[in-house]
This record gives sequence, structure tokens and C-alpha cells, in this order.
Amino acid sequence: MLESARNRDVAISRVPAQAVLSAGTLLSFAWLLLQGKIHPIVVYLLQVYLTF
Repeated sequence: MLESARNRDVAISRVPAQAVLSAGTLLSFAWLLLQGKIHPIVVYLLQVYLTF
């Protein structure tokens, strides 16, 4: 039973780190997009990728 609780604790502690990393990636991409530092082709390719 203790191992089950430990495994659950490890799984819960990994989720916020991934969420923070994902949020940081999206915020940095948005910041670069607002600054005009991302080429329009990259934006187009990202849109094509997200449509599928």
C-alpha cells in the first residue's frame, strides 16, 4: 500500500512541472510572435500542423 501511495505522489509531482514547461513554451512563442521575430512561414506551418 505504501508503494502505491509513493507512485501516486511521484505521478502528481510530475504534472505541474510539465504544465509549467508547456506554459513557458507557449508564452515565449507568443512573446516572439508579438515582437515580430517569427517568420510568417513558421506561423503558416504551425497552423497547417494544428489543423490535422
